[in-house]
Amino acid sequence: MDLTSNPTKALLAVAHYVAKAQSKKHQESNEIPNINHSIDLALFQTKVGYLYLIGILARFFVNGIKEKSLTYEEITKEFSPVLAKEVEAQVRHPIILSSDPEIQTVANDDTILLLWALVFAANKHQAQRRKDQNQSAYITHPIHVAYLLSQAGVTDNKALVGALLHDTVEDTDTNYTEIGKSFGLSVANIVAEVSDDKSLDKVQRKKLQIEHAKHASQEAKLIKLGDKLSNLSDLLANPPKKWSPIEIKGYAIWAYHVVAQLRGTNEQLEAQLDEVFKGFGIDSSQMDDATRTQLLTEYYGNIKDSD
Repeated sequence: MDLTSNPTKALLAVAHYVAKAQSKKHQESNEIPNINHSIDLALFQTKVGYLYLIGILARFFVNGIKEKSLTYEEITKEFSPVLAKEVEAQVRHPIILSSDPEIQTVANDDTILLLWALVFAANKHQAQRRKDQNQSAYITHPIHVAYLLSQAGVTDNKALVGALLHDTVEDTDTNYTEIGKSFGLSVANIVAEVSDDKSLDKVQRKKLQIEHAKHASQEAKLIKLGDKLSNLSDLLANPPKKWSPIEIKGYAIWAYHVVAQLRGTNEQLEAQLDEVFKGFGIDSSQMDDATRTQLLTEYYGNIKDSD
C-alpha cells in the first residue's frame, strides 16, 4: 500500500485496521479495548514536533504488537515493510524517533487535523460500546465511516473530519460550540446536519432523516451514506442480541428510504449499499415499493415505544 501519496487515506486505513484488531482481541472481555491509547501515542508524535507520516502511523501499532493483537508480518502484508520496520524500531526504543530518510515524508495539515479529530472522537466515545453481540468499542464505528468514505474516493477533509465526529453531539456531552472552536464552523454545521434532535421521539427522528436527506450538503450526504453502510454491514454480520428479526429488517427498510434520497452522491458507496440491501432481501429486484412502504409503517409502530 502506498502510504505517502494520500496521507489522510493512509491514516484512516491504519486507524481502521488497528481498531478492528484491538476490538477483536478484547471482544470476549469486559474491558474497553485500549484503542484510545494507540491513538494518543500517534498524537504524541505531533506534540513533540515529529511530523513524519510513517512515524505517526507506526505509533498506532505499538500497543497491538505489545498485546499480541497484531504482528509485524500483518503490517508488512497489509501496509508496507517500511512501516513494519518503523513499528519494530518504536517498540524497541519508544523514546527514540527515527531519522531514516526513507520515512521522512511529512504529514500534511489535513492529516494532522484528521488525527486531532480522531483523538477528540475517541475521548468522547471512550466509555461507550456498540450494540452488537461483541459490544465493540464505539469508536470503531466513526472510524469505519470515515474509512469507507476515504476508500470510496472522498478527499474532502471536512467530510472526513465530520465523519469521525458525526455521533459526538448526538451520543455524548459534546456541543456544536466545542466542535466549532476545535475544527471550525463548517465542520460544526456538517455535524449538526447529521445529528438527530434527541428531544423528539424516535419515530419523528427517523422520519426527519428521510425528509432532510435530499436537502443536506454534499459532505453530510456522504457521511449519511457511510453511516448507513457501516451500520447495515454490522447488522448483517453481527446484529444486536436484543433486536428481533422484524426490527433488524425494519431498520434496513428505513435505511433504504434514507439512501433513496441520497442517490447520485457517491457511486461506489451506493453500489456497496445496494449489495447490502440484497443481503436483507429488500432491493428493487426483490421487493416492490408498496411492500417496502408498508414495512416502513410497521417498523415505525414497532419502535414507537423502544429506546
